[in-house]
Amino acid sequence: MADLSSLNSTIQSIVSSLQINFPIMARLVGLMLIIQIINACMGYRLCVFGIHPRRSFGLIGIPLSPWIHGSFNHFISNALVFFAMANLVVLEGQQQFLLVTGMIVFLGGFATWLVGRSAVHVGASGLIMGYWGYLLVNAYHHPTLITIVMGIICLYFFGSLLSSMIPDDVKESWESHVFGVASGIMTSFAYPYVVPYVADNLNNFTRFLNSVN
Repeated sequence: MADLSSLNSTIQSIVSSLQINFPIMARLVGLMLIIQIINACMGYRLCVFGIHPRRSFGLIGIPLSPWIHGSFNHFISNALVFFAMANLVVLEGQQQFLLVTGMIVFLGGFATWLVGRSAVHVGASGLIMGYWGYLLVNAYHHPTLITIVMGIICLYFFGSLLSSMIPDDVKESWESHVFGVASGIMTSFAYPYVVPYVADNLNNFTRFLNSVN
């Protein structure tokens, strides 16, 4: 009975999280769509804000590139998987989702900027691969019912995501895919150590604001 009660509690937690976060993730995809429409109307000039490896201007692409795509096909293929993966990550909480996303974007983006081939790297695929790596490693190191279910779902995407790491298309940023997975794995290991640091700084910032007011 205790196991059944735990299962019911887990299912209720998942359903509750989806009810709250599903619309938020949908809005994120909607924002990506708006950016894509604007980019297409501008002749894809927004792609200039992607990652340009080893160029100082290209550093701005680290936070911006996941939200910019080079075509509608590119956007659609990424948006669907992003929506699925983001809803899995956010099951652990919105704050964790934001921190995990930030760490993957920074680590994967900086690695692409540092050693990627000379090209403009745009698209959410690196972030998606980061989510994938994070969820799989997290399911192994923190085996709860939720993380195991998330890991199983990630394995469903295993074939297509793994093949995207093979450099067989010059137009595809396989570097961001490889570094995305690596950053997701690193994030899974580093997250428990980063959270106290972030929490302390947020508390210090809150105290500072209170003292100013």
